[in-house]
This record gives sequence, C-alpha cells and structure tokens, in this order.
Amino acid sequence: MSSKFSLSKGWLIAIGILLAVVLWMVSGPADHSDQSGSDAAESLPAAATAPLVEVRESVAQPMTNQLSLAGRTLADRTVTVRAETAGPVQALLVERGVAVAAGDALVRFAIEDRQVRLLQARSGLAEAEANHSAAKALKQQGYEAETALARQLAALDAAKAAVRAAELELARAEVSAPIAGVVNERLVEVGDFVERGDPLAVIVDLDPMRVVGQVSERYLGQIAVGIAGEARLLDGEQRSGEVRYVGRIADEVTRTFPVELEVANDDGRLIQGITAELLLPVEQVYAHYLPPSVLTLADDGVLGIKAVSDGAVRFHPVEIVGNSNSGVWLAGLPARLQVITAGQAFVRNGQPVTVAAADLN
Repeated sequence: MSSKFSLSKGWLIAIGILLAVVLWMVSGPADHSDQSGSDAAESLPAAATAPLVEVRESVAQPMTNQLSLAGRTLADRTVTVRAETAGPVQALLVERGVAVAAGDALVRFAIEDRQVRLLQARSGLAEAEANHSAAKALKQQGYEAETALARQLAALDAAKAAVRAAELELARAEVSAPIAGVVNERLVEVGDFVERGDPLAVIVDLDPMRVVGQVSERYLGQIAVGIAGEARLLDGEQRSGEVRYVGRIADEVTRTFPVELEVANDDGRLIQGITAELLLPVEQVYAHYLPPSVLTLADDGVLGIKAVSDGAVRFHPVEIVGNSNSGVWLAGLPARLQVITAGQAFVRNGQPVTVAAADLN
C-alpha cells in the first residue's frame, strides 16, 4: 500500500515538471515574437513613413522688372482749324469722323468780291509795269530823273504785293486740313458768318498714339527717352512702343512726373481717352518663373514657397516681381532649388519628406 502510494506520488511530480516545461515553451516563443515585431517596427527607415511630395527643379533666370503705371491714351496731335478770312460759310466738305489727308478741303466760304478784287489788283499791276517801263526808257534817254524812276519801281512793287494779297484772300475762301487725321468736330454750319480766327473744325492725329502716365521720383532716373515699353489695354491687348517724353517738372499735388509712350496705331483701333496700363523696364533681376499654385503662406502670414533641401521641407519667403497668364516671377530665392509643386499644404517647415519628380507634361 505504501509502495503504491509512493509510485503515484512520483508520477505526479514528473507530470508537474512536464507541464512546467510545456508552459515555458508555449510562453517563451510568443514573448520573443512580440519583441522581435516591436524591434522590426522601430528599425523601419524614416523614409518609409515620411509623406510623399512632388518637386520640380527650378533655376533662376534673368528677368527685366517692369514698372506698372496707370495711364490713358492721347492723340499724337489735336489741331483746331481756324478761319483766315471773314465771310459766310458756303459749304462743309467733310463729315465728322472722316479721315482726311493734309491738304484736303474742309470748308468753303462764299467768294463774294474776292475775285473782283483780284482782277482789280492784276489790272493795277499791268498799269504799274507799263509806267515803270516808260520811266525806264525815258531815263535811258535822259528825259526822266532818277527819282521818278524810283517812284515807278515802288509803285510796281506795291502792285505786285496787291495781286499777291488778293490771291491769298481768294485762296483762304477754301479751308484745308493742316495735318492728316480724323475730323473729330465741326464747329460751323452752312450759312454761319465767320470772322477771322473763329474755330471751324477739330482734327486729331491718332497715329501714332501716345500713352500717358505719371511716374514717381523714385523711378524717374531709370526711365529715359528711347527705351522700349508696352501698353496693356483693358481687353488684354498689348502694344509695344518707345518712350518719347519724360517730364522734368513734378505735379504739385501728386509729386509725380509725366511720361509718354508712343505706340503705332496704323489700324486705327486705338482712340483717345481709353484706360491703359503702362509697362516700363526699370531693372533686371534674377528670379524663378513658377506656377502660382506653388505659393503658400507661413504661419505668420509671410508669402513664400516650400522646397526640399537635404530631405526636409524648407520654407522660403518670396517677392513677386512679375506675372503673366501662366506663371509668376519670384525673387529672393536661391539660384537653384527643388520646389514642392504638389503636397506642400500637408507638410511643415523642417519635416522630412519623400520626393518624386513632378510631371511637367
């Protein structure tokens, strides 16, 4: 009985040891597996968890900075045609808005007695010529004094002047355009009596056209007659020209100086008084030409872009020095950098990132 009890007790001890070994084997590999998984997670490269951004290599280029001035168009010349004689208006030979060449007839006055006075002057000239010839012949024969010949010569000169004056008076009965341009106004009607010096019509010369603006003294020294410039109209059309005039007396109120750009208008589309932006080159700077979508704001509201340097995001403040329909010129940046073109809104300054080349197509 005691022998059977002893055997049973030994088996119990052996079974307990076996169970302990089995439990150790089960629990040991599981703990080791968890520890290995944790170590593997910690050993993953940082690049595998860094956000992905698209970048574009950008190199600074020389760019001519343009000064933008508010301006308006102005006719090259505006001439008020005035009467050079007095009399009633007999005919108006052109309508308003019609283009005329220099010398084209505009207004005709009634001839009245102008033709008669010319005939009288010519008759007087013929008489003076005859008297002068007779006095000259008598002088040669010794029958006429030198003073008498001189009087006849003076009378001849006066008769010639009278004919010339009558011819001019007759010619002034028809008024011609002094310049080529467009008849902008007619200031008289048929039947009006006009005095010498009264205005008859206004002619504007629209080709070339002037675009006039005001420039501050800060940029006055960088603008000179002869430099190229552009005028941008409200409809987006741009016309090239050159600076024709830079004023040297400042406006008493604005303290700015007038500047005029001359542009061609051979198609006649430009008219006086329309709004135009005057673009003048003032300096050359090196800048990056980039799409506007790359622009972003820092936490303090500073405008800039985000680029990648040494695997991390770097914020760069910028200055916009020019723009067009497809991009902006940005100054204040390094000569070469990798600009973030997609994903910049989701990364912060100093954050490591993974880069991919942007598709430029």
